Amino acid sequence: MLRFSMPLVCLVCTFTVAQTSQPAVEVTPEAKVLLDRVNAAYLQAQSKPVTNAATITGEFDIAGRSKKYEMKVYGFADGKGHFDHRVKDIGRVVQTEDRLIVYDAVRNSFGTLMQNPAIRKPIDVVDAVTDVLIDENPSLLMLISNEPVELLKRGAQRISTRDDKLVIESDEDVREIEIGSDDMITAVTLDYSPVLKSRMAEGIKIARVRLVYVPTDLPDQPKDLYLFALPDGSTEFRLQAELMKAPTPGLRRDPKPTSLPTTSE
Repeated sequence: MLRFSMPLVCLVCTFTVAQTSQPAVEVTPEAKVLLDRVNAAYLQAQSKPVTNAATITGEFDIAGRSKKYEMKVYGFADGKGHFDHRVKDIGRVVQTEDRLIVYDAVRNSFGTLMQNPAIRKPIDVVDAVTDVLIDENPSLLMLISNEPVELLKRGAQRISTRDDKLVIESDEDVREIEIGSDDMITAVTLDYSPVLKSRMAEGIKIARVRLVYVPTDLPDQPKDLYLFALPDGSTEFRLQAELMKAPTPGLRRDPKPTSLPTTSE
């Protein structure tokens, strides 16, 4: 998985579009009602440009090693398939006019996939995009698909409710999603402790990430919105094509740098 917000997880980027089918998710009746409301809210939100911002805090204490961090996240979507996900000083995922770009600022490296902007079926959303946004900006993720909540179900085993919140359980984590009066996400808590404790005998004190949406301090239309200029010295990801069953049209496997749009002034 590719995650900018998980310092304890290795950064590995695999661009795949065709995904293997997953077992049916167990969804309680109460959760289905809430998911339907959330789905309708995000479909309606796609009718106009959306700007959002969030604060992500992480706290880990595992086997005597502890780490805390905080990140600022900004997102933009125009309802037509352009989107822009920014993690300050960490990375960026952007759909330009002709390509998807994932940029890792920490390593000054990037990956690209030639594709036009579009509101896509969940199965056509690139895995790397889902991996990043489901943890770092799930609201933005659901603004780029015509079946928004299906992306929330990715990898889930069971979805239920607790105190009017969605609870999504998977092999990796338990996430609690808080829903606002407008039926859109206001906060998410990801707890990795239950899964880690089932795999390790001891040493798991806390492994939690919390995302809270906040008012944005960015303009509605930054001058470089949906554009990207490569920083000096950046290198391209070596995409793991061998993990794919078949070549994906437009997927770059050439390690040479890609010519990208320059930022407009």
